Amino acid sequence: GRLADVFEILRPDTVYHLAANSNVPLSIENPLFDFESLEGALKVLELCRRTGVRMFVFASSGFIYGNVAARPIREDQPFYPISPYAISKHAIEDYLKFYRDVYGLPFAVLRFATVYGPRQIKGAMADYIRKLSAGQQAEFYGEGDKTRDYVYIDDAVEALSLAASVPPDCPAPVFNIGSGTETSLLEIYKTVASLLGRDPSPVRMPSRPGELNGYSLDASLAKAVLGWTPRRGLKEGLALTVDWHRRRK
Repeated sequence: GRLADVFEILRPDTVYHLAANSNVPLSIENPLFDFESLEGALKVLELCRRTGVRMFVFASSGFIYGNVAARPIREDQPFYPISPYAISKHAIEDYLKFYRDVYGLPFAVLRFATVYGPRQIKGAMADYIRKLSAGQQAEFYGEGDKTRDYVYIDDAVEALSLAASVPPDCPAPVFNIGSGTETSLLEIYKTVASLLGRDPSPVRMPSRPGELNGYSLDASLAKAVLGWTPRRGLKEGLALTVDWHRRRK
């Protein structure tokens, strides 16, 4: 296929795999959908094996931990994935260990908190900004008390860049990338509304199954091994994100 031709021509040294379904409700509605993400990752891994790629960096997710009481969550926390999206991310991590142990393909996994920032057009935050900007209200599934850990896009990109230099003999090259702080969806909504000069009155909908109640990630390992710490706080990051959406018009 065309991707195989790209690998043959370019012979990449490092491969970043960020492609995936990012719509968790869709994965719950159609559990077969995330097989496409899993199959796609395996095809890329096979091309890496055949062409002698030196490092494979995978964008995983903090959602794989599930609803864990002890937070912020550390990398050695047992998994309780509650959606096909999270299950597929976990499965790809296991395949990476197999490809390293059997074929000698080094890897690094970054379990990201919720990434946000300018140029984002999908996801809850983009939906909030788009609808509030238009004088509408976004839908909330539940009471808006679900919490998330957030990481600004620039910080996420820096973590990806640093991950490429993880030593091949690193025994557990898996790193949380987050702030360690939880913020409720309602709090995000109110902040966005305030930045846009709107009244926050979200439309309440019944809770959906398979959704994460809350999480935050302990990124101390990423700091120790990668030298990574988040630079942008949520308040500053939200202001930059809303400003970008304003200037798009």
